[in-house]
Amino acid sequence: MAKQILLIEDDERTATAVRARLNANGYEVTLAFDADTGLKKFYGTQPDLVLMDISIPGGSGIALTEFFRRGPSRKTPVIYLTAHKLPFLRKRAEMTEPAAYIEKPFRGEELIATIQRTLEATDQANGTSVG
Repeated sequence: MAKQILLIEDDERTATAVRARLNANGYEVTLAFDADTGLKKFYGTQPDLVLMDISIPGGSGIALTEFFRRGPSRKTPVIYLTAHKLPFLRKRAEMTEPAAYIEKPFRGEELIATIQRTLEATDQANGTSVG
């Protein structure tokens, strides 16, 4: 069964390109373009991994991750995709214990490799096999 990825990204071009690359690598992708929709889709789809921009309409990716971390799905890995280069913002993001922090622009190969490593580590920690 394909791994489920929730992509929360407000830039439609970026979201479409990332989804195409993820689909081509065998992942099922659900899109959200703002914090409220991202929250609803997170609990509606129970993804295996969340890819999220830090700046999203209706909130911040950091605040959304903090909310996720307080719930029953707190172990769901989050990878930030962001254009922000500010050290204090990165430090604040790292306090939410993301699986990775990838700065835009990024290479597609880097993203896929990071996702694969993250999902493998999560499966190992949960005692399940990668599928």
